[in-house]
Amino acid sequence: MKNSQKNALILALKKNKIPYREFIIKNSSENSLGSLFSYFMMETIILGKLAKINPFSQPAVEQVKKLTKKLLS
Repeated sequence: MKNSQKNALILALKKNKIPYREFIIKNSSENSLGSLFSYFMMETIILGKLAKINPFSQPAVEQVKKLTKKLLS
């Protein structure tokens, strides 16, 4: 099921000419994953700043969190 969802997503991205990256993680240790996640956080911050977007202000994300919490209550 996971592979089907992943492959469908990749096909949709390709069809719509949306760039994407795919990573194959061979070593899923805490250290490796922590380093990778840290890299992506830094990348997001830098790209946000370059695009003049505040990566720390995401009202839609906060709204989804609140709605999810409300639905789970």
